[in-house]
Amino acid sequence: MTTPNPEQHNARRQPGEVGKSSATTIQFYTGNARELRLFLALAAGPVTREELDRRIGASNTPDLVFRLRQRGFDLPCELRAATDRDGNPVRYGIYRMTAADRRRVCHLLARRNNAGFIRPELAGLLTVLAAPVATVLAVLARFFGWA
Repeated sequence: MTTPNPEQHNARRQPGEVGKSSATTIQFYTGNARELRLFLALAAGPVTREELDRRIGASNTPDLVFRLRQRGFDLPCELRAATDRDGNPVRYGIYRMTAADRRRVCHLLARRNNAGFIRPELAGLLTVLAAPVATVLAVLARFFGWA
């Protein structure tokens, strides 16, 4: 496999690239506000590329995703078929975080919290959003005495 030209990359995985990033990078830190906004948006669930552009303040989300994949995140993108306003068939991407991505984001936020870069209540909110739904429901059930 040839090395892609960095000037011509996109966020889609190339042949043979599936899953290679999941264990390549253990340590991760970001001070990039766009990356943090991307994690916040994806923590709530799958999001289209256009919606991510609006939420994180970027016009080229696939480039940001590409750079995060190079640093070890999976951030899969599902392509869905649709029709544009002119009636032409198109495909649009929906990004999501894997369980491994969610764990890495939680560790990232915990490290940032300890360093004083992020407010504790925001770190807690993001951690709750990044947790699997079943875990959150179990905790709430115990808290309210339903379990």
